[in-house]
Amino acid sequence: MPTVTVIIPVYKVERYLDACVESVVRQSYADLEILLVDDGSPDRCPALCDAWAEKDPRIKVIHRENGGLSAARNSGIDAAMGEFLLFVDSDDLLEPDAVRRAVDAQRQQDADLVIFNLTYVDEENRPLPQPDFSGFTDEILDEDGVWQRCFALAETRIYYVVAWNKLYRRSLFQHLRYAPGKRYEDQFLLPHLLAQCKTIACLAAPGYRYVLGSVLNQVLLHQSVIGLETKTALDKYGVVPDIIIGCAGGGSNLGGLISPFMGEKLRGERDYRFIAVEPASCPSLTRGRFAYDFCDTGKVCPLAKMYTLGSGFIPSPNHAGGLRYHGMSSIVSQLYHDGYMEARSVEQTKVFEAAEQFARIEGILPAPESSHAIRVAIDEAVKCRETGEAKTIVFGLTGTGYFDMVAYEKFHNGEMSDFIPSDAQLAESFATLPQVPGLDD
Repeated sequence: MPTVTVIIPVYKVERYLDACVESVVRQSYADLEILLVDDGSPDRCPALCDAWAEKDPRIKVIHRENGGLSAARNSGIDAAMGEFLLFVDSDDLLEPDAVRRAVDAQRQQDADLVIFNLTYVDEENRPLPQPDFSGFTDEILDEDGVWQRCFALAETRIYYVVAWNKLYRRSLFQHLRYAPGKRYEDQFLLPHLLAQCKTIACLAAPGYRYVLGSVLNQVLLHQSVIGLETKTALDKYGVVPDIIIGCAGGGSNLGGLISPFMGEKLRGERDYRFIAVEPASCPSLTRGRFAYDFCDTGKVCPLAKMYTLGSGFIPSPNHAGGLRYHGMSSIVSQLYHDGYMEARSVEQTKVFEAAEQFARIEGILPAPESSHAIRVAIDEAVKCRETGEAKTIVFGLTGTGYFDMVAYEKFHNGEMSDFIPSDAQLAESFATLPQVPGLDD
């Protein structure tokens, strides 16, 4: 029986698959079973999987009908023979000694779960600048300790809640599986896994390489499903919105939400009012420059024309979550520049005030990102009440706030303040923008 079963779900990743599998087969710890779960991939991935199985006897391929990431992982769990399980997404990489260090930590501590650090890399496997992840250290925790880290570390909680940077005792999954079709499936399962853990070992050294692709237009295109589903639902009930409001960081969620409605506006079929809402601490649309800039802080991605604060701009450590991004999608930027949409920036205390009001009335605790849209939706509804106008307002509710309880606690305790960059700070960042003669406005 192998010590570790590595489960790699595979779907439409022929560009990345070979590099991923190679990072696993070349591990310094060799006692592995490697399961490639082909989730009905329509590209060359099935053939690539079979080719790898012919080259390495440790590799087994499971071909199944497409069922999504959860179903693919579950198929791997069902077939696994190892004492321990490790999940790797097929567009990511393992560090060469990742499994060995995880197994050593497990043996030393008799750990039920080992969590190892990660690094961000680009598609060429070049390291990208990291946030301050110093809160993730070598330590031994129990279930409560992990949750304390989740709630305390804000953005860095990714280490604790994702499925793929962990070595699990296989027995933890004896009665558990990932929920098919559910977004954030790993976060839903995690509490049930942790409840069985007596000892959890955390390793500060990176073991996982998370590959970052484009965070702008390609993602916006993917997110257009949000807008299409929204429009389908509204059309079904004969509802035509007057105002559509979305939170804006990099612009993909907002762009996805408004895409089918904006199409109608551009074609002259209907007129809608669009409002992008961003944090006052990171005001790329409302105070940024429309210029060519790097899409990433590592300055490895191509330049793009967008509203930006400068790729070196470091937002204040507030609770805007995924909206703390220096630039805006080129598509969203152009639409805003051409006058097809509005933009507003809001302070975080006003955001959480709206979030609490929404939670008390609707029974839904929203994420800080969503709460930016909620803030402006409430403001627009109040204006309608004051003027006597009747308007239909649609806004994007993009996530749960249950992993942001520290932020809510600070708001309740009166410890939350508003961070707004000064003109001088923005000017300093603008000075670092790349010079593109003849192209910048």
